[in-house]
Parts: sequence; C-alpha cells; structure tokens
Amino acid sequence: MPDWVTPPEEAVLICAMQMALETGHSLGLKGRVVMQHSLNRRRYNFRTRWLEDDSTGHTMPKPLYELIKRLKWDYGFGMDHVMANKYYPGGSIAPHMDAICFDNVIFSLSLGCEATLSFRKRDQGVRNLQLPPRSLLLMAGQARYQWRHSLQMPSAEESKDRPYGGVRWSLTFRKTIDNRGVGNPKEKSK
Repeated sequence: MPDWVTPPEEAVLICAMQMALETGHSLGLKGRVVMQHSLNRRRYNFRTRWLEDDSTGHTMPKPLYELIKRLKWDYGFGMDHVMANKYYPGGSIAPHMDAICFDNVIFSLSLGCEATLSFRKRDQGVRNLQLPPRSLLLMAGQARYQWRHSLQMPSAEESKDRPYGGVRWSLTFRKTIDNRGVGNPKEKSK
C-alpha cells in the first residue's frame, strides 16, 4: 500500500524512533540496529528465535501505538509487537522466514530510503519487490511461510544523494503467540 503514512507522519515516526534508539534498549546487527516494543512485555530472542518476558520496562513510543490502532481500524488485525530496524547504507538482512512465535499476518512500514525486498523459494527463483518510502507491506500465507525474504541496502556511494542519507527504517508489526509454558520446538528436537 503506497503512501500509507504522509511525509510529515514519516518525519515524526523517524524522530520518535531515533529518540527511542538513544534512550532505550537496542541490538546492533550487521549494518542495522534493532529495537523491540511490545504491548504485552514479550521480547523476541534472536538466538533462540522464541519469545521471552521483557524485563526492560521501557514503554512503546506513542506514534507506534497509534499505528497499531490504525492497523486494527484499517485492516482488522490486532498487532501487539513492533520491531524497528534502522538500516544503514550497505546494511542487509539475510534470507529468512519470520519465526513461528508470531501469528500469520505481518505488516511492515518502510520509512526513509527506498529498498528492494527479495523473496526466494526453492525451484522458483527470486522475486524482487520495491519498497518505496511510506509504503506498507502485508505478508501472510505463502509469502509468510514458504518464501524466504532478504534485504540489501544500497551502498554508501549509491546512497549519498538519497533521502535521509540512505538510511531506512522498517517498522514490522506482528501479533505474538503466547508461548509461555511451551518449550521452543527447535530445542525439543535436539
């Protein structure tokens, strides 16, 4: 959905995320920084690919909460978890499928610099999808469970004249599945 937020809304969201980054808990990964915000105090653990209790006590920035309400109003989906990724020029995210501790529907809002999301499926090749600034992507069904997706940001040289200096923010909205008391299925197979 192109232009799901306006340019002024985009600027407010980027400012709110930058402020949250400077005052909150974040994780630095290759070419990107990740922050998580949850209405139910559940945090995704990148190592175990499972949810755990979040004891950091930080609150969700109001602009993110407003977007969660808007997603519910516009599309009928009650999201409770937001992962904010700040991608720097040349940054990437490796091919993956989102973890099973999240429900079927995932929304991703692109802010700042545009990017290309690549979908891969064995014997089906690669399909690229342009993600312009302020666009909202919905992933569900086959795109969620059968295609791996990845992202490669343009290099610093390619980004020097792009909006926001080539920096891209991705706000990924998910519904957590309550897995308290349920062991990680990946650990059961060990």
